Amino acid sequence: MHLLSIWTVFSKLPTSNILRHNCYIINEIIGHKSGGTSLPFCSKCGKAVTEEMNVCPNCGNVLRITPTSRVTVGTKNPGVAAVLSLFIPGLGQIYSGRIGRGLLMLFVVVPLSAILALFFFWLLLPLLLPLAVWIWNIFDASNICKEYNRRLMETGNPPW
Repeated sequence: MHLLSIWTVFSKLPTSNILRHNCYIINEIIGHKSGGTSLPFCSKCGKAVTEEMNVCPNCGNVLRITPTSRVTVGTKNPGVAAVLSLFIPGLGQIYSGRIGRGLLMLFVVVPLSAILALFFFWLLLPLLLPLAVWIWNIFDASNICKEYNRRLMETGNPPW
């Protein structure tokens, strides 16, 4: 413990960045060999930090990963879902994980709206129905992706 207290005094002296970094490494070794906790220093600049800090106030180095950044893999891109639904209605929903909804859109809703437009071509509403369904499909695929990502970030598990 005497060596640890000498080290504490030495680490407070003004030094260069290289010496601070070497002090950080020695601090880690002393902390592990003495069985205690190591003194907290930034690994990039060597400045003293507290245990609660996530980012070094001196250099901006990330000291530890925060729980909010733990989920990055598995998120879905709403733009990709919208583009997929732009070209093939229902494909964006399938990409977003709502396979049943996408297949329903692809094989039931789109053909049904096209058939209505063909049989009732003299009315304005059935002619606009396929266009309205197609535009709604694009926004729906994007919103499903956003909902998927929101629930994934909240729970850490895929929602569906």
